[in-house]
Amino acid sequence: MARLGALYHHYFETRPWATLIATNGTLTLIADALAQTYERETSRSTKETKSILPTEPQATSWDWHRSGRFLLFGSAMAPLLGEWNKLIEKRIPIRTGQGKLILSAVARRVAMDQLIFAPFSLAMFVGSMGYMEGRRSYDAIATKYSDVRLVTNL
Repeated sequence: MARLGALYHHYFETRPWATLIATNGTLTLIADALAQTYERETSRSTKETKSILPTEPQATSWDWHRSGRFLLFGSAMAPLLGEWNKLIEKRIPIRTGQGKLILSAVARRVAMDQLIFAPFSLAMFVGSMGYMEGRRSYDAIATKYSDVRLVTNL
């Protein structure tokens, strides 16, 4: 495991964006795989499972296109995430000169991330997924945002 960590560190130091793209793309692909597996198992366990969204089909087979959309989105967002993290690391250091952790700085960094970047990245995610699903008009993309509000209000 230490060897894998050293290899990652080497590639991150020599090719940071390529490493971030590969890592973030892989992590979003894994997240989608876990979500699809959960959806499939949930569908199998209850015969009368209704879809949360009216436009969402029952999870019966693997949605490779969806996995591809997640991989593409995660890969495309990686450089922006990397630059954002560099910015907040520079603006809000979390260690003293002696290496002691400053908990209030950690809290400020998390708050800044959640208040500024999280809403932006969520909007990018929903809009990008809608666009990649073939929703090309303003109204179609707006429907995608409405679907997300429906799920979060359940």
